[in-house]
Amino acid sequence: MRKKISGYGLLAPDLPDEEQLVPCSLATIQDDQVYDRLWIRGEREPAMLDRLTISESRLDQISWSQAKLPEISLRDVKASTCDFSNARMPNSDFQQVELIGAKLVGVDFSESIWRNVVLTKCNLSFCTWRGARLKNCRFEDCELSDAEFDLVQFDNVEWIDSRMRRSRFYGARLTETKIIRCELTDFGATADDLRKLTIDAPGWLQLAPLFDVTIG
Repeated sequence: MRKKISGYGLLAPDLPDEEQLVPCSLATIQDDQVYDRLWIRGEREPAMLDRLTISESRLDQISWSQAKLPEISLRDVKASTCDFSNARMPNSDFQQVELIGAKLVGVDFSESIWRNVVLTKCNLSFCTWRGARLKNCRFEDCELSDAEFDLVQFDNVEWIDSRMRRSRFYGARLTETKIIRCELTDFGATADDLRKLTIDAPGWLQLAPLFDVTIG
């Protein structure tokens, strides 16, 4: 069966038709369980769910700040207008996931593995991906101020039209990565950290202080 391709050239979530999804309240989700083909909505108080797996499902207008979700696995999931602010999701595994208009301020994604993940119009300020591995991912029109990407391995990752003020990339490894039309004020990195990065001319002008270059 041929894989679905998103408008970004990445593998898109492979979802059933809407009428095949079973409505589900967020409050009924439990830990150490596998859920698939659901349309999940609702809100929930902070709680810890260990080793939660959700696949071939939609998340819509979920409100669940400060959740503790270690090792959460999302596969073929589309999430719209969800709020997971200050949640902890270390060692998460996201595959073919699309996040639209999500509020993810301060989320801990450290040591996670993401493949074919697209984020559009999301607020990711103060998030950390420290030590994570991201492959075939795209951030478009996202707020990424004070985000931490230290020691992250990137492979075919793009940031487009995003605000990346004070974002940090110390010790990151960049392969086939692009930064296009982004705000990079007080960007945290060394020149060696940015090897193999593709960036537009305005971006290079913003990064000139890292290379001890003065633009006259």
